[in-house]
Amino acid sequence: MKLKELLEQVGVSFTKDIDIKGITCNSNEVKKGYLFVAIKGLKHDGNDYIKDAFDKQASYVISDSLSGDKILKVENIKELKAELFYSFYGYPQNSLKIIGITGTNGKTSTAYILYDLLNKLNNKAMYIGTLGIYDDKYYRALDNTTPDCDILAEEFYKAVKRKTKYVIMEVSSHSLSYDRVKLINFAGAIFTNLTHEHLDYHLTMENYLLAKQKLFNCLKEETFAIINYDDKYHFDIEKYCKAKIIHYGLEKNDYKISNIIRGLDGINFDLGEYTNIHSKLLGVINVYNISAAFLCLKELGFNEEEIKENIKDIETINGRLEKVYNDQYCVILDYAHTPDAMEKVLVEIKPLVSNRLIVLFGCGGNRDKTKRAIMGEIASTYADIVYVTSDNPRFEEPLNIIKDILKGCKNEKKIVVEENREMAIKKALSEIESGDILMVLGKGHEKYQIIGDKHYYCSDEEMINKWLRV
Repeated sequence: MKLKELLEQVGVSFTKDIDIKGITCNSNEVKKGYLFVAIKGLKHDGNDYIKDAFDKQASYVISDSLSGDKILKVENIKELKAELFYSFYGYPQNSLKIIGITGTNGKTSTAYILYDLLNKLNNKAMYIGTLGIYDDKYYRALDNTTPDCDILAEEFYKAVKRKTKYVIMEVSSHSLSYDRVKLINFAGAIFTNLTHEHLDYHLTMENYLLAKQKLFNCLKEETFAIINYDDKYHFDIEKYCKAKIIHYGLEKNDYKISNIIRGLDGINFDLGEYTNIHSKLLGVINVYNISAAFLCLKELGFNEEEIKENIKDIETINGRLEKVYNDQYCVILDYAHTPDAMEKVLVEIKPLVSNRLIVLFGCGGNRDKTKRAIMGEIASTYADIVYVTSDNPRFEEPLNIIKDILKGCKNEKKIVVEENREMAIKKALSEIESGDILMVLGKGHEKYQIIGDKHYYCSDEEMINKWLRV
């Protein structure tokens, strides 16, 4: 492609005859003939990597602040970035049906359930979110739940080449604040809930709400919005939404959830007129997630009975109320790392315990400190034994984080402090008895521990399996 043609499409004048074979913002991905786009970001300045790009034989560089030989300065390139990347790839997003899912909790589970069901219904789908990017055998790890437009444009292009039809993507509040989903025409969107989280970034719940609201404000009239009617913020979320609005929830609405039966073998429930929906997944949390996915598929034109049949075959979602062991006692792994998520999973599991509920968790460093004591209070309210440990301390001292958690804990006799996460898991498993349920919370699918700015390999599931065998 000619750089002149590409820049003309975004309104930038350029006269030189330059061929470009690829485009990237990441100097590590530059290849011979590529265009490197250097933009100053929050953590890194792309301009610092221009030399690296040329060392890798980049054809040209567009910079937001520098000019020179083979460097074109375009001060507003950050605003033009989405148009530039989508234009290079031929606007692949317009050839896909893209569903956006946002909310504090439930995004990953709902998105993955939809992705799984679409494939079971013989419609090729791609998942983008916390777990990475999945499209059949294709996988790509992600640094962010919702990647920026440079990655999305490339991935949408590859999806079209693979003849993928649907894209199910988690849309985070950060991505909405940074306009990462700009120029995407969503076919529909789902709102799961809004609870205390990310206030280190958004500062107030109002700001957090406004970020989430953006997804629904951009929906066109011919699209649909599936909204959790039980969440108190649903009125605000749909306030300026032009799409067809469909409500679901336990309260009386378009599709009332009722007749819930739950156990360690799964869930059964009714959704409006659709009765006896069964899944092997655990908890009322997944009743909500499955309901949203069901209604989304219904809006996309799929047969209700076929959807119900395939829901029966959904396997456990990695790190989401995942039964790692279930024999004389049960061990459950879950990503819950907010007060609301923690309380919901504990409320789910507590009635299923025949002996003791044991909870193991920590809180991340350099994140919202106000939730630590709240989570300590919640854990100690529902659990018979609480192991407080480390969870991605980053640049904070783990014991200082633990002290913040302990401020909210009730009945210190039930609290066990073990900073080392693996040792905490080992100790919890060493005292587990018949009828107990151990819940290991906070990291779920993650296979790393962030200490400082480095990621060290650490998998809760592997550590659990290791010490279960001892």
